Amino acid sequence: MVRPGKFIKTLIPFKDDDGDEVSPEDQARQILNIASAFLNNGSHGVYLTYSSDFEQTLDIIKTYQDGGWSTNVNGSHQAATIAALESLLGLEYIRLQRKVRIAPITTMSDRPITEEDKTGFANKTHLEVIEEDLDRIRSDLDGGWDVLGWVNQQTDPDFAVGGGAENAENPNFACETQFPAHLQSFVRKRLASFDIQYV
Repeated sequence: MVRPGKFIKTLIPFKDDDGDEVSPEDQARQILNIASAFLNNGSHGVYLTYSSDFEQTLDIIKTYQDGGWSTNVNGSHQAATIAALESLLGLEYIRLQRKVRIAPITTMSDRPITEEDKTGFANKTHLEVIEEDLDRIRSDLDGGWDVLGWVNQQTDPDFAVGGGAENAENPNFACETQFPAHLQSFVRKRLASFDIQYV
């Protein structure tokens, strides 16, 4: 029987003690060093929660299903750190490829609303997509993977889940200016339950 993984609330500072910005690469190194320590102690593999848009979520899932390791995430904030992390996985942390992965939580969609896709989430509700994301994280934990729950200085002690989208003001797109508060609360409560259950 597979030993369930651990869910670990993990603070990733984006500012140092002097108030200066911590670069995405330095944040990525911190994450990879934490993951490396878990792997050295016998972890099956390590996931990191990430606030993704819907297209990124689909790409991340497909990448891992196809046996790949680089999801080609790009963007700002968390996305910049993920991009730096994957760049490092292709260089000095190559030994961690396929052992360190991204666990997307879909906080937005930048898809247009069309006749074929009336919600911007492949005709699902945003909540349905989020529930699938959280169920996937639970399945990974049950499968023996450890999961780092991303926390930053702005959200501490809560998990860092949220973000807006480029087309947020366009009524023809599904995205919102910010991750809706009721969905953010729902996600944080579910992640907090993982933090209690998977120790």
